[in-house]
Amino acid sequence: MTYFQVDDKLHSHRKVLDLPLDAVGLWTLAGSWSCDHLSEGFVPDGIVRRLGGLTGPSEALVAAGLWSRVDGGFQFHQWTDHNRSKDEVIAKREKWKSDKQRKRAYNDTLSTSDTNTNLSAVESKESPGIRNKEQGTRNKTQQNIEKEHDFEIFWTTYPRKAAKPRAREAWDKAILKADPETIIAGAAAYADDPNRTQEFTAHAATWLNQERWNDDPLPQRTVVPNVVPQSAPTIPNVREVINNQEGTSMPDWFREKVKGH
Repeated sequence: MTYFQVDDKLHSHRKVLDLPLDAVGLWTLAGSWSCDHLSEGFVPDGIVRRLGGLTGPSEALVAAGLWSRVDGGFQFHQWTDHNRSKDEVIAKREKWKSDKQRKRAYNDTLSTSDTNTNLSAVESKESPGIRNKEQGTRNKTQQNIEKEHDFEIFWTTYPRKAAKPRAREAWDKAILKADPETIIAGAAAYADDPNRTQEFTAHAATWLNQERWNDDPLPQRTVVPNVVPQSAPTIPNVREVINNQEGTSMPDWFREKVKGH
């Protein structure tokens, strides 16, 4: 829908003060018609005639400088200075249409089919618009319940309970990328992985944001054996060396001297 722009000072504009009211009415109606048909201020003679102003009122508008006489009709003065051009209107309509389709597609992904086809007697008497609105509300409420239920299953399955609000936000994004069953199965596999350690277990929000339900099992951990070091060899002192040298060529006086200390 396009609106014909009328300035709030029109009532006191110098070009309008001396115009008859039928000319002002013609100018207003013709402007509305031009917006509706995207003619950018051009009004054919046939339309001006139908609006009852082909002679007197139209001539007054030309004399006041609000219109110009052109081939086949009349042209508003400086139309695009105050109103959107045809291209601008079409671009705006296409954008609105695109936004509407995108919003409808998004809502369709959030809605679920209504399995209850037996409407109550009260519902059957209501208009289709009211029923559809209430049905959409019920569907969204049911979906929110199911989504919360699935998240609680995930939260119970996941091996580390920390930062639950952040995990719920990450869950809402994750279920747009994969179905809840796949994510929960991945969480269960991660929890049961024998190579997972609690110390290095990721927070649930981190695990979800990184889409780690697609990860392979953790690599095998390297176990470092608990080796007990052997006792260092005992280094004998000089006396022990001497005592072990019985029968050698060591002089007796030296041996006896060492043993006496």
